Amino acid sequence: MKIIKTTSIIFIFLLILAAIFPVGAFSASVSDLPDLDIGTWAGDGTNPGDGHRYIDMGSYNGHTLRWRVLDVYISDGTDGNTAGSKTALLLLDDVLFTPAGDIERRVFDTYNSYSSNWARPSDIKTFLNGAFYDTAFNTDEQSSIITANYRMGGSYEGYFGFPITDSSKVFLLSTDEALNPAYFANSADRALANSDWWLRSPGDTFYYAANVRTTGTAVGIGNAVDNSRGVRPALKLDLSSVVFTSADYSAVEAAVAAANALDRNLYVSFAGVDAAIAAVVYGLDITQQTAVDGFAAAINAAVAALQIKTYTVTFLDYDGAELKAESVAHGAAATAPSEPENKAGWHFSGWDADFSEITADLTVTALYEFNSVEYYLERYDFVPYSDLELRDYAAGETVYFDILLVGHDNYALAEIRIAHDTDLLEFVGSQNPGSWASQVRIEAPNIVYINSVASLNINVGEPTGEPICLITLKFYVKENIAKENLEAALHYNSILIYLPPGIPAPASSVAPPVGYN
Repeated sequence: MKIIKTTSIIFIFLLILAAIFPVGAFSASVSDLPDLDIGTWAGDGTNPGDGHRYIDMGSYNGHTLRWRVLDVYISDGTDGNTAGSKTALLLLDDVLFTPAGDIERRVFDTYNSYSSNWARPSDIKTFLNGAFYDTAFNTDEQSSIITANYRMGGSYEGYFGFPITDSSKVFLLSTDEALNPAYFANSADRALANSDWWLRSPGDTFYYAANVRTTGTAVGIGNAVDNSRGVRPALKLDLSSVVFTSADYSAVEAAVAAANALDRNLYVSFAGVDAAIAAVVYGLDITQQTAVDGFAAAINAAVAALQIKTYTVTFLDYDGAELKAESVAHGAAATAPSEPENKAGWHFSGWDADFSEITADLTVTALYEFNSVEYYLERYDFVPYSDLELRDYAAGETVYFDILLVGHDNYALAEIRIAHDTDLLEFVGSQNPGSWASQVRIEAPNIVYINSVASLNINVGEPTGEPICLITLKFYVKENIAKENLEAALHYNSILIYLPPGIPAPASSVAPPVGYN
């Protein structure tokens, strides 16, 4: 009965301890962990893409210590931290190394019958909380490391009279923690190819301690404590006591600078980029580095999503027929279609607008130059009416030469040329030119040129009977001119007409009389 009673008391005691120090009290899914970075952010650490976060904090034997973040949680006060404080569980990403870079293998404990266990304290616990702790961390880092309460864990917890609970600044993981899927996804995630490593849980006999093999298998029955194995320390940080450095905003600054360097006029909308830049929260610390990096990523994504403005450039022929339409980016040049074929009587001469730098929708129309055909006229040919008073003229008089033109559907007037004998006559001007004549001038010594300002039709076939213009030319008589010599002294030289598109040239023209210019 006494044995039964004693056993019952022990069992009740174990239940009470289990309630105080629950094995799974501090576990959390890695996906639920907030971003954490103390010291220098190390990203994915030595195993890129393994899903863990890492920090560089402290150094040992000249080697920076990189820690894997296993858990971040709000303390309930039973773990050694103040209730309500945010706490992080960290595990060294690799085993400890010597100054030369070799694995620093250590015995778990010097073998002493019935006393070789972590809490004795073992040699390894004394080392981690003494020489290692004192040299690996500065005073600020040490002030953030809490004295953690924990259980021994494992299948043999409490055997051989060993303590079930303990506390220290630095410790080893238990078998339960090593097997926690929230901390390690699988054996490969747990394995270190270069070394096995000790756990704090007791093995299946009083001088065995659990460990993790290079395969990642957690061996709960353990191995003799006087064996030499790798050391992979763990610790807990009181995050509320840590003064974090500022987050690195260099990626954000680079993204903002790149966005601001863009020409906003090139894009349909810059609102997405402006919104991403406006969403940046400055002043965050390194625990929020992922959020800061997210701001940079959002800006870059918004820039990548920008749509360059495009405009439609339409090339038309003279008659409005579309030759080509294309979409052109803002500021770029449009590409003209192949030159349109020449039309009957016309030849292509270019385009009516510059399309080398497009900033709006644009219509470009083909330009043509008329093929001019010069017809030499005998006196009043092609002109239905001319009024020249035929009589003798004395020196000093004025000769008035009236010209009336009527319309024709096919041909456009370009120029009328009137020849005169400069020894007998001097051109002194014109009157009543109407709206069609832009210039009346003399270029060749004895030719009066009358240029039109519009494509006025002139009769080269059957007249329409509709008058177009009346113009009077005035000539000063320099010497007496007999009536019979007047028509030789003043007459039509030629008329220049334009052929519109599609209108063939006349079959023949009259050759100029001898002596005509």
